[in-house]
Amino acid sequence: MNLYRVPMRTVAVEMLMDNGQSLAGDAFACEVGPDGRPGRLSDRLNDRGEAFLPIRDGRGDEVLVHKSGIVWARMESETGESVELDALASRRVPVRMTLIGGVVRLGEFQVWEREAAARLVDFLNSTERFVPLYDADGVLWVQRRQILCVRRIAARDSAAAS
Repeated sequence: MNLYRVPMRTVAVEMLMDNGQSLAGDAFACEVGPDGRPGRLSDRLNDRGEAFLPIRDGRGDEVLVHKSGIVWARMESETGESVELDALASRRVPVRMTLIGGVVRLGEFQVWEREAAARLVDFLNSTERFVPLYDADGVLWVQRRQILCVRRIAARDSAAAS
């Protein structure tokens, strides 16, 4: 019954899976999110009520991806607008992140400056399933359980590696 069907839009996505394979295709996000703005695929990644994310691959086949197997995802249209932090209440922390399997990513986390989450460790422990890492190509949504270690680096090291 179409009365209860939620209108969706496609979002180009590129993912690295925990078996080392890459998957690219179109995922689906709500046309309108709860805030009245376009729905975000990052919200679907962090939705604990959905274990699987449907993807239409390059051949047009539907693939149901278990979200626990996603190491990271990059969406074409999400370049940071989905992480809306007051610039006065947050700061960027340059990091070198090593993932399970040895993949290293350089970028920045945007950390709240509130007392309860002013430290990087508090940010990583209190955030959603997928955390946004800002890098030279935009925003990479990394699954927290795939992060082996995170090191602070100097801002110039982060920029030089980009």
